[in-house]
Formats: sequence, structure tokens, C-alpha cells
Amino acid sequence: MNRPSRTVRDKSPGRPKKREKSRSSSRSRKGEKRETEVDPPYKAQPYRTKSPARKSPSRKSPARKVRENLSPSPNKIINKIKEKVADFRDSITPDKKVEEVIRSSVTRFEEVASDFVATVRRSNRLQSRENSIPVNDRLTSKSSSLQENNVHSSDDSKTEQRGSWFITLVLALAVPAAVVAAQLACTKESCAPIPPKVTLTWRRFFDLEAASWYLGYLVFQFILASLPLGFKNKSLGRMDSYTYRSNGLAALLATSAVFLGLQLYLNFPLTRILDKGLPIMSASIITAVVLSIGLYVKAIRTKAMRSEYGQTGSHVIDLFAGAETNARIGPLDIKTAVIRASLISAIIYNSLLIYREAQGKELDQISINVALAAALQIIYCLDFVVFESTLLSSFTVNHDGTGLWLILYSALFPFWITLIPKYLFLSKSAHNVWVASAAGLLFTIGYLIHRISNYQKAAFKRNSSSVSSADVIHSRSSSLFKGGLWGKVRHPNYLGALLVYTSWVLLALGSAPLHWIPFAILIAVVIEVLVQVSRVETRCQDRHASAWNVYSSQVKQRLIPKVF
Repeated sequence: MNRPSRTVRDKSPGRPKKREKSRSSSRSRKGEKRETEVDPPYKAQPYRTKSPARKSPSRKSPARKVRENLSPSPNKIINKIKEKVADFRDSITPDKKVEEVIRSSVTRFEEVASDFVATVRRSNRLQSRENSIPVNDRLTSKSSSLQENNVHSSDDSKTEQRGSWFITLVLALAVPAAVVAAQLACTKESCAPIPPKVTLTWRRFFDLEAASWYLGYLVFQFILASLPLGFKNKSLGRMDSYTYRSNGLAALLATSAVFLGLQLYLNFPLTRILDKGLPIMSASIITAVVLSIGLYVKAIRTKAMRSEYGQTGSHVIDLFAGAETNARIGPLDIKTAVIRASLISAIIYNSLLIYREAQGKELDQISINVALAAALQIIYCLDFVVFESTLLSSFTVNHDGTGLWLILYSALFPFWITLIPKYLFLSKSAHNVWVASAAGLLFTIGYLIHRISNYQKAAFKRNSSSVSSADVIHSRSSSLFKGGLWGKVRHPNYLGALLVYTSWVLLALGSAPLHWIPFAILIAVVIEVLVQVSRVETRCQDRHASAWNVYSSQVKQRLIPKVF
């Protein structure tokens, strides 16, 4: 039987014969007839089927994938730059000057180009280094690469923060101890720098009646904060679209009405609150500890670990800093509620001091220093309550965790700042019009700086387009405001707060016997402001990068013009 003719290539005798695939038709040489019949012996071979493994290995090479996944090509970079330039061109309006347009466009073009080039170079360097190192050694290589590029490894930062848990614990115990010591150093029995005798009994610190007053007051403030009263405001400066109910003024009016009702209709002596200051403060400290522990456990169980400062892995540090940035229970935002309760407490306490000073006295017998110190503190605390919406742009609300430090600080705040009017009241300070005038002037300057700077920052964060382009520093992903008071120093709001506290201390030092309490308050405020400035600048450097560098080069002073 004659077989159909096939075209078979000659193969060298030394090589093994390659297997041929079965075909439905065989290709003949030029001029020969094509046959569709396939030889039965070849048809029965199982290896004749098409195998995916026969493809070229280079198509699935891992090295090829790495090359494809490298940083963007130059064309993509150019397209990105063109998009940025086009967006800026669309934003140009006829009212802008030609010089301003050219200067801004060139600056933004250079910023975008430098950012892209830095990103490409860094990604290429890291990728090439990682590919050249064996898999087992890549963990060590990753750590060294981060250090060379000035990037701190998360494992290293966690190790450093775990090592500071002891300092955190000492700070959590020392702060309330200092406030308690200051309260014991100035009582109605004696307000000397070194009291002759201090009675330390548990009854002096713990009182069920005082504890019930404080718990009832705190629950009442939480209920008022949960009610649908006031305007809703979105958080300023956060990626999350958090909304807050700004009803601080309504809460203050409702609280004042309740206290007046207790005085007028139930004949409750409100000045007893001043006499039970230590037990109320003890109850506030215990409540702050219990509340912070409860919020920490809640965050762990619900896996709501959102605070950037409360994810170190150390329970002590995470409890102190707070696991959640904005801990909520239903409609209640715990952070803003405890801050508001603290401010209203300070207003009520100072009001009761003025009431006790004026009780049963003629107008010329009332101490100007006591009334002025208490009134200035009421004005300062009232500012945060009335303009509660501007507080939403603060670093505390947007970045600090709702932990032991924030809750404990809020609980101690009324007893800490009211030490100055209390000291003036108990020391029976004489009238000093000149000191009172100087303190009032310094307070006015500080308060205006504080109020104007907070207003300017909040207005910019609400609507950045309403600000002149000359007062804004743009970068690829962020913008910074450099107009108004923020063009004089980098933190004018903290400068205003520092001047306000200094005015209270000046009033105490200039019109009363020398005592360590005013100095302690001033030193504590200075340390607090410096620490807060450092934290804010570190955060801005990490978030805004090139824009912050430009802003720091243009506004060199942090707090005091031409000084610091």
C-alpha cells in the first residue's frame, strides 16, 4: 500500500528526533499535491496534542514582568505634567496679572517635574537593588534601603515607641499629681508657698456626693452633645467626611439654666461646688481613666485602630495616646464632648468665684484682680464654645487620639487654670490698677491674635478658592496658607494662646504675694506650646513635604517674629 508523500526535514543523527504534531493537512513541496489524510499510527499518539508549555519561556519570565512593572515611562511623566499645566491654565482668570501667572506656572511646573523625577529615581533604585539581592536577604535589604532614602521603618519606630512606655506611664501619673499638689498648696486654710500642715485623709479626696455631682454633670453634657441642636459642620483637614453638631452655646445656656434653677427653686448653695473642689477633681480623674480604658477596649474589639499615634503595639502608649482619632458612641463624639464639658466647667467655676467674691460686699470692696482674672478666663473659654466650628480645624480634633492624655487633660483643665483666680481670692490681694491694665492689654492682644488666626485658617480650609493665589503655596497634592498672620509666624494661634496665659500670670504675680503656682502654670504652658509646635511641624513636614519646605523658607519664625 502506497503511503502519501510527506515532507520530512533531515535531522542530524546525533540529535534525538523531535516529535511532530498531528495535522489535519500536510504541506507538500512546490508543485506536489496536498493530502488531508493523516497516518493512523501518528493519530494515536497522545503527545500530539497542543501543549501550553511549548510557548517560549521568555514570555513568562519573571524578569520580564519586573521590567514591565517598573516606574512610569517618560511619556507618562510628560503627560502627567501636561495635565497639571492644563489644569492650571484653566484656572487663570483675566484679573490676574501676567507676571503672577508666569511666576506661578513656572513654580508649579518645576514642583511637579521635580516630584516626578524624584519618584522615578527612587523607585528605580529600590527595584534594581531588590532584584539583585536574594530572596532570603530582602528583608535586611529593605530596611537598609529605607534608611538610605531617609525613610524610617515602621518596625524601628514601633520599637522606639515601645521603649518609651515607662516615660508615658510616669507622665500619666505626674500630671494629675502636680495639679493635686497645687490644689493642696492653696486652700482656704492656707495659701502659702509651703503650707505649714497638709492633712491627707481619704475623706478629703473622695466624696460620694461630689462624685455624683460630677457624673451627673458629665452625663448631662453627653446628652446635650447627642441632641440634634445646632448646625452640622464637616471636619476640616481630615480625609474622612466626619460631621459634628456645633451646639456648644446651646449646651452652655442649658447648663446655666439648670444651675440657676437649682439655686432659685431648690435653694441649692452653688458655692458648695467650690468647697468640694478636691473630691470633684478626684472623681474627674477616676472617670477619665475608666472612660479611656473603655474606649481602648472598644477600639480593639471593633478593630477601629485609626489613630496614627496609638498603633505602636504597646498597650501603655496606645492607651495613653488613644486608639481612635474620633471615638464615637452612636451620635456622640467623645472627643469634642469632653473638650466642651471641660470648657463649660471652667466657665461655671470662674462665675462662682466672681459670685463668692461679690457676695455681701459693696462695689468698691470687690477685688478687681479676682474679678478680672476670672472674667478673662471666662472670655477665653467662651471663645471656644461660641466659635466651636473653628475648633474643627485644630490639630487636636483632627489628629490627636481620644486616649487617656486628652481625656485626662480635659478633666484637669478647669482645676488647673482656675488656680490663678483662686489664688488671688484666697491671698486677699490688694487693688493694683496698673497691673490690671497691663494684664488686660496683654490679654486683648493675645486674644485678637488667637481669634484672627483661627478664623483665617478655618476660612481657608473651608474654601481655599476664596483666598488670593498669592497667599497660597501649592504642591502636587496639597496647599498651604501663608497669608494674614500665618505669613508673620508659622503658629500665630499658639502665640496668641501663650500671650493670654501670660496675662493671667502677670496679674497674679503683680498683685499678690509671691507664690510658685503662677510660675508653674506659665512653665507648663510654655512646655505644652513647644511640644505642640514640634508635633505640628513634624506632621506638616510628612504630609506637605515640598510645600512645607517652601513655607518654612518664606516664614522662618515659629512663634515670635524675628526671635523664634
